[in-house]
Amino acid sequence: MSADNSRILPLGLAVSAGGLLVSQLFDNLTKATPATSLWLLFSKYRRYAGWIEAQARHESNNYQSDVFIRSNNPFGMKNAYKRKQLGKQVEGDPYRHYESIGEAIRDYLLYLDFVNFPRNITTIDSFAMALKDRGYFEDNETNYINGLKFWQV
Repeated sequence: MSADNSRILPLGLAVSAGGLLVSQLFDNLTKATPATSLWLLFSKYRRYAGWIEAQARHESNNYQSDVFIRSNNPFGMKNAYKRKQLGKQVEGDPYRHYESIGEAIRDYLLYLDFVNFPRNITTIDSFAMALKDRGYFEDNETNYINGLKFWQV
């Protein structure tokens, strides 16, 4: 650890060492499947990693939600019917269940591909609006943007 209590991730991100942050998500992913880690390392969405972490923290109430705990689902992803999806559907539960956090991250990135998510976004507000435009969340834009900003590292 450096003197400022942060660490550098393989993706070149510096994050706080406190709490379950993207560093731990990526650490868990690396331990789970090296191929998935390489997939993320070369993902076209890696520039959004900090915002994606804020999104995961917002959606899962800082990794404390029941959905996250019972199904390794940090993004609150529901069962999809219009696209191929990783994980599994559990009868009676609208949320997707994943074997690992790594699988959930891969599925989220596949979702971004499916909805043709733009790769030229420069602000967290625009990131949230692009998610809203693609039907990712039902909350109003202001609440969601404020949630992302609250959890942004």
